[in-house]
Order: sequence, then C-alpha cells, then structure tokens
Amino acid sequence: MIPGFRMKKSVFVGLAVHHARLSMIKLKQIKKDILIEGFATADFPAGYVTDGEPAQAASLSQMIKQLVRMSAAENCYAALALPASQVINKRIRVAACLNDKEREAEIGSNLKYYLPGINEPLNFDFVPIENQGNEVELQLIAARTKQVETYISAAKAAELKIKIVDVDVYAAARAICVALPPNKDDQIIVLLEIDILTAQLILLKNGKVISIYPIVMDAEDTLLQQIKRGMQIFSAAIQTANIEKILLIGHLPKLPPLKTILKETFAIPVHVFDTFHGVLLHPKLNVEKLNLHTSELLVAFGLALRGLAG
Repeated sequence: MIPGFRMKKSVFVGLAVHHARLSMIKLKQIKKDILIEGFATADFPAGYVTDGEPAQAASLSQMIKQLVRMSAAENCYAALALPASQVINKRIRVAACLNDKEREAEIGSNLKYYLPGINEPLNFDFVPIENQGNEVELQLIAARTKQVETYISAAKAAELKIKIVDVDVYAAARAICVALPPNKDDQIIVLLEIDILTAQLILLKNGKVISIYPIVMDAEDTLLQQIKRGMQIFSAAIQTANIEKILLIGHLPKLPPLKTILKETFAIPVHVFDTFHGVLLHPKLNVEKLNLHTSELLVAFGLALRGLAG
C-alpha cells in the first residue's frame, strides 16, 4: 500500500491488469452493503504487452480512460493489480517479534539477500503466512518499480488516483471470501483462472492463498494435463486434507466446456463464478452485460473491496 493512505473511502475503483485485457469495477459502500456503480472491460491488441510492459504508455492511458468513462469513475481512488506471473513471489522468514513497519524495514534493507541477482529497483509487499516459534513465515511479493510506475502513471493520466498496488491472486481470494463466503472453517478450494492467453491454479485454504500453479496455454502439454499436474502438487501440499471444489473464473467464453471435463476428471464439484451474491446493483447498470462479464470482473472486485476496507 502507498504510505499515508489510511482514511476509509466510501467509493473505490478496482483496476485489474491481465495478460491480454483490462477490467474495472466501481464500488460504493452504503452502511454494511456494497453497491456496484459501474464496470467495464477491454482487450489489449495482440502482442501489446511484452515482459509485463505495455507497448505504448500513451495508448494504455487512453484504454484506461475509456474504462473510466464507461464506469463513471473520473477522479476516484483506485486499487491496481498486476498478474501473479509478472511479479516475484518468495517465502521468507523474519523474527516473530517485529511489527509490520519493522518487517518492512527488515525486508527493504535485505532485499538483495532475499532476491539475489536482481539489480533493478523493486516495489515490494508481504503477507504473513504462519508463525513458527521465534520466526514468522511471510510471502514476499516484489515487482519492478519501472513496471509499477508505468501503470500508475497511465492510470493517473486517465484521471484515477491509485492508492493501492496488489496482485491478482490475492484480490481474487478477497473477492471470493465476500462474494462466496466459506461454508465452514478451513475450507479448501481451487480457483482456475483462465485468461485469453494464460491460466493459473490458485489454492485457497480458509480464504488465504496457499499456492499458485501457472499454466502455459501454448505449451506442448494440453490444458487438462497441466491442470492435473497442478492439482497433484496442491494435493501433496495439503497432505491429509481434501480439495472440496474447483471454481472457474476469468475469461468466461473458454470456461463452460471445461466444467464437465474437470468434474469427471477429479470427481469433485466444479462451479463457474457468475454471480456477485449479496451485492447491490445500481439501477442504471446493464445487468445482462454485467452477468456476461462477472467472472472477468472478480479480480477488480477484490481490489475495490480492499480499498473500501481502508
């Protein structure tokens, strides 16, 4: 999170950067209710993003500006997310006695030790995973400063005020906890996010990200073979526990035929995320269009929720 931003906001925008598209949603907090006020999506031109960098910052700003206009989000505070595959994830351990500010200082002064061989400036954040005696295990997330600043500058030029930078998998997990609350403690589910060009499996336990398995869409192995491999790795990671269901999210046109195949392969329930449960809709929204894009908007929804939480 950007330092100095602590006051809760009643309106917040989520802007999710995917490998081949952008998605945006505008939320408003009304007492204990969440209202969707606007949304929009747009695909990148073929080959537009290379190594996490857009081809032209000016055209990126114009794309974001179009989404801002469609969502009526001018001059709103916003949270931005990058794809997990474009950031660095690593488990590290620090002294359990440190508070968050001390952990940040500890990581910042030892970043080259934690991430050897990376010489360019990095932005970083961390998520507590597990206490282990005198130490605590953290998930360290880092991204190239140049990459982050490119997207923040483009959003600023499009009249958004970026206050939070996140990663798609954590935003998706947050959204799932609100839109589909766990029906019991320690629930274990897998999210299968499919984008236009990429996919990833995300293992969630009690709403927290435990592991991520990237999938290469144009690899020699088929999509199903890679999903099987990822599920095997996840099953080994949770040992005696069982994965209870698979939830399909992302670019919906590719998902429905996969639902039946996965259900038959893994013999567990498989669902497509297609409804924001318990969320109010602005009367001017095109509900039919929202229902078509709900699965694509999940990450943006989770981002905006983080902003509303303050």
